[in-house]
Amino acid sequence: SMDPIVSNEFIDDTGCGNDIENPPDKYNSIKLFRCKHAKNLIFSHLNVNSLYPKFLEVKHILDNGFVDVFALSETKLDSSFPLSQFFVPNYTLHRLDRSRHGGGLCFYVRSHLPHTIRKELSFNADGIESITLEVIINKEKLFFINIYRPPNIASQHLKSAINFMSQKCLCESRTIFIL
Repeated sequence: SMDPIVSNEFIDDTGCGNDIENPPDKYNSIKLFRCKHAKNLIFSHLNVNSLYPKFLEVKHILDNGFVDVFALSETKLDSSFPLSQFFVPNYTLHRLDRSRHGGGLCFYVRSHLPHTIRKELSFNADGIESITLEVIINKEKLFFINIYRPPNIASQHLKSAINFMSQKCLCESRTIFIL
């Protein structure tokens, strides 16, 4: 549980409750989910298929506090996109870029969550891309593995990568989320 982290102000900002003067918007279901699980860590994954043109929507989701950990795949970013271009207050961005034409992964993580990128627990070979995030909640270590297999790479490489990373992560924690 994340009881010490969640404030009443945060809960009120999500738009919980019925307000007939403001009709539901396209984010209503995620707002309701956040309200129902306000004290829990909420994580999500999205194959964004190019972050640059969709950044404002991603930023809206984060600005409203709908998720605590947001994994994105196929960001299609390279070093010509500065980190500051995708800055969101109260979140830390961790990127693994490939090119403007394909691939790329990232995590947005609430800045107050104790976390680190664990490069030694990732697998980036045989065309597979991955980034492994460690988050500490109530003294428990959680691993989030954001992994991408391009369409032209054999699925066996994905299975091998998942096995490799799972075995390494299980040496340190019993909680692994593969996104």
